[in-house]
Amino acid sequence: MYLSEPKNFYLFAGSVIPKLLWLASGLLIACVVWMFGFSSTTAIGTADIYWVFYAHLAASVVSVGSFFMLALMSLLMILRKDSTLVASLTMAIAPTGILMTVFAIGAGALFGRTLWGVYWVWDLRLTGLLIQMLLFFAFITIANTPGISFQRQNDVRAGWVAILGAVLLPGAYFGFDFVTPMQHDLGNSLGRSSGQDAPILIAMMMAMFVMYTTAMILARTRTVILEREHRAVWAQEDALEGVL
Repeated sequence: MYLSEPKNFYLFAGSVIPKLLWLASGLLIACVVWMFGFSSTTAIGTADIYWVFYAHLAASVVSVGSFFMLALMSLLMILRKDSTLVASLTMAIAPTGILMTVFAIGAGALFGRTLWGVYWVWDLRLTGLLIQMLLFFAFITIANTPGISFQRQNDVRAGWVAILGAVLLPGAYFGFDFVTPMQHDLGNSLGRSSGQDAPILIAMMMAMFVMYTTAMILARTRTVILEREHRAVWAQEDALEGVL
């Protein structure tokens, strides 16, 4: 395939990233316009901050999706030993995934402060995100262990952390739900704004986060490709020509 070559993927990603960022910016503006001009209960500046919960929910879905994508790419990385592109994509997912997870936890804590009076409770959503954040951190730490001669071993060890996490994380969600039931009724929250604000804002926010996350993953993939292919002929020739 054309994009399976690191050079081709590098150039393709460079052309796609600006478009994704423009789309993400447009969706962000659309969210703000909706909240200011059309929202009945989630408008910025009112006492109701349910729009924060919608941002938390959208970011949570994207962050969880990023983690399971990391696990899938890790499996492919382990199976395809000689693929620089697969390894580069895998390494690029974790930093953006942990960023989205931190954002989701922060938004959830901000919303929880108004709902429960405290920033943190051992709710299964927040607790699951915390476990996921630690798994992302473990992946990044292991993958970046010093020693370039052991890069493949580091990749494989980090990959197994992601795969194991993908197996254990659903169990952690169910476990915390059994021990400490969810303290926030999701159904009531989604119907809070006469059935309009929730689906519209969540859809726009989720699309925005997906566009941004994809752009950041592609940007980091380009960086990792250069780190791992800097001695390749194409990388040196393009560097001399000013293409990179």
